[in-house]
Amino acid sequence: MTTIRVAAALALGLALGGCQTTERVVPGSRTTVRHAWESERETREDVLKRRTEERPDDPKVWFDLADYYEEGQQFAAAIAAYERFHGLVKEVERRDGLKYTAGAYHLGRAYARAREFRGAVRFLREVLELQPSDAVAASLNPHFREAHYLLGGIYYENRQWRPAREHFVSFRELGGEPLRVEPWLAKIDEAEWSGTIRARRTDRVGEGRAAPAASAAPSAPGGE
Repeated sequence: MTTIRVAAALALGLALGGCQTTERVVPGSRTTVRHAWESERETREDVLKRRTEERPDDPKVWFDLADYYEEGQQFAAAIAAYERFHGLVKEVERRDGLKYTAGAYHLGRAYARAREFRGAVRFLREVLELQPSDAVAASLNPHFREAHYLLGGIYYENRQWRPAREHFVSFRELGGEPLRVEPWLAKIDEAEWSGTIRARRTDRVGEGRAAPAASAAPSAPGGE
């Protein structure tokens, strides 16, 4: 959607949102008089927050609220809601005796988008602790390759070429689209070959990867 179309859509939404309109014909004439008044409308955020109040132990309502905030780039609010989601997923894990990746993945992604890299690395590594050793099995859950992609980007930005390369290669090996990482890998090759760019100690966010687990984990309770 172009900027003009977006602006037009927003203008239309502001013009019509929250208004109700009725029509009546003025007696003795063909003139139509339109009366509009503002009415209170519940926002999507209101609806989502109300659901969390009504069903505070339901992981899905917290995920929906967190996703809403993340889409709106309200990352602090998204992280808070994802933390609640992650905690509830952990409770489901204890109840079902299974492991799920959704809580840690979405929380790690939100931290990464907020550029809080230490938090991002912590939770993305938690995802990779569940990655099966078999690449085919690991490729069935997109959270594994996307966690590698995000970690690759974090290490790249912090000029830690070796772990950045490893994560980008793992992303590709797990079925990730090569075009998403090939430009980054080429720049890493150039930086390592030229030797002109070196990682600074103050940039470092941690070395290496968490070792993969032996068996796969579904992305979320219910296998979603």
